[in-house]
Amino acid sequence: MPAHPRLTAVEKEDIRSLLAEGFTVAQIRQKTGRSKDAIGRLRTGDVALKGKYLNLRLTQDEFDAVHAAAQAQGLTASDYARRVLRGGVGQLAVSEEVTLAFEEARKQLSALGTNLNQLVTLGHQGKVKWNPGDSRMIESLQVSVRSLTGQVIKVVLAARRNVALDLQKVTARLAG
Repeated sequence: MPAHPRLTAVEKEDIRSLLAEGFTVAQIRQKTGRSKDAIGRLRTGDVALKGKYLNLRLTQDEFDAVHAAAQAQGLTASDYARRVLRGGVGQLAVSEEVTLAFEEARKQLSALGTNLNQLVTLGHQGKVKWNPGDSRMIESLQVSVRSLTGQVIKVVLAARRNVALDLQKVTARLAG
């Protein structure tokens, strides 16, 4: 039996699925136990994943620092460099941990919206005494919570699709 048996059809499908979900080659390698070359052959077969090359020179210290940081995060040097470059131009590749935090924020905002809806309903039924302007303030809060929930959902969906987010646009939407 060869030292590196060929990928089975099931393994190929699993790896393609992981690539489509946005997992890095290093993460897939860790999950499947397959070589980065085997995974890379499947990756480069997908036209959507091909990109442009950027060649740059680094000092030995810079090179070592990049590789050490990449290894510490379980990434290839290329994946690590892409994350750093995206951050430098105002784009954010969102980690699973951040995605889960946004998902939790979305759930909390949805619960808050539900509570506000119930409060407004009770107010309209006369079961809650309002001070002048309270009803308008609560309804304004409802609109804000819905808007914020929508923006958080967009961030979560983008992160799930492994789309780089434009930080300025996200910040402007969340502030607005």
